[in-house]
Amino acid sequence: MQKHQHGMTFIGLLCILALAGVVVYAGVRLTPVYLNYMKIARTMESVASEVKGLATQAAKATDEIKTQISSIQTTTGQAVAAIRSISGTISGMHDIAVEITASVEQQGAATQDIASNVSQAARGTTEVSRNIVGITDASRTVGSAASQVFEAAERLTRQSELLRDELRNFTATVRAA
Repeated sequence: MQKHQHGMTFIGLLCILALAGVVVYAGVRLTPVYLNYMKIARTMESVASEVKGLATQAAKATDEIKTQISSIQTTTGQAVAAIRSISGTISGMHDIAVEITASVEQQGAATQDIASNVSQAARGTTEVSRNIVGITDASRTVGSAASQVFEAAERLTRQSELLRDELRNFTATVRAA
């Protein structure tokens, strides 16, 4: 707000100077009528020309100041737009960081679940291995028992053949007698 007050004060001063220049110019133009008899008119015209030149310079300076103020306002507007854009980008980056954090937390929880499941699978595998060892031992026992039964069956078969032969011999002896 202070810049605005200084600008107005400077412009106001320029207006006052321009008005004063115009008044002086008008006074200089009217004065030769009164001073015509004193032969100072030429000098006064020279002064009037200088005042007119100063008024023109003041007008040009005022236009340049207006142009500079307009340029500053444009640049300020562009800076504000850039700051807003940067702020929006930072906000977007914050949102992305929050999403990444949430994803990392979810991945951590999933990793813990996987580790727990792997641990449970390992315990299950150990239990299955124990059961397989038990089945293998039982198979050996059954195999051994089956082998013993087979040997007993072979002995029984041999004995039954011997008994049959003995029975045939006995029957043949009884028939012959």
